[in-house]
Amino acid sequence: MQSALDESTWTFRYSTGTPGHYQYAFFLEDKPIGCVPLKDGAYIKGKGGFTVGPGSIHPNGRLYGLEIRYARIASVTHDNLMKMLGAQERKPGSHSTQGKRTVAVADQQINDQADQLLDLWIRADHRRHDLTLALVGFYERRGWTLDNIQAVVDELIEASGKGHEHSSMVASAFHTDRAKWGLPMIMAIEKEVSANAH
Repeated sequence: MQSALDESTWTFRYSTGTPGHYQYAFFLEDKPIGCVPLKDGAYIKGKGGFTVGPGSIHPNGRLYGLEIRYARIASVTHDNLMKMLGAQERKPGSHSTQGKRTVAVADQQINDQADQLLDLWIRADHRRHDLTLALVGFYERRGWTLDNIQAVVDELIEASGKGHEHSSMVASAFHTDRAKWGLPMIMAIEKEVSANAH
């Protein structure tokens, strides 16, 4: 029988660079889970994803891990976790596009866009989350479909080998009220990563 103080039954949660948000560790009994976008910008980070650890500095200057608390390890099956999340989960393709203007986009346009963005995608590092949202907003305003935007992001991921966890963000942000900023954010990230390179 394990003691209540046995450290193998405990994990920890910690504050992120955004006040009031915490990151939790969950352990699944059966199959692994990928990165699942949830409502209001929350998400599960699973296989193919990563989190930023305590001691790291957010772009806003705040420190991750100012608050660290112990928490019991939760053990749950993949199917039960999905059932518990229920309405919190955003399913890809569940967003209405009624009344939205769309344009035809050729495969070559998608390839060209990915080629132009590849260097920035590689250098974006901790800003890749914001960059993904900005790209969704940028292309949405130009009438691109979800499939077209997803193709650009997935091509960036495949070509760079970076940011696999951001692929699911495209569907969760598409035609929603999430702040996506578009071109101004893309330019701001370009400026920031260029300054950090010197």
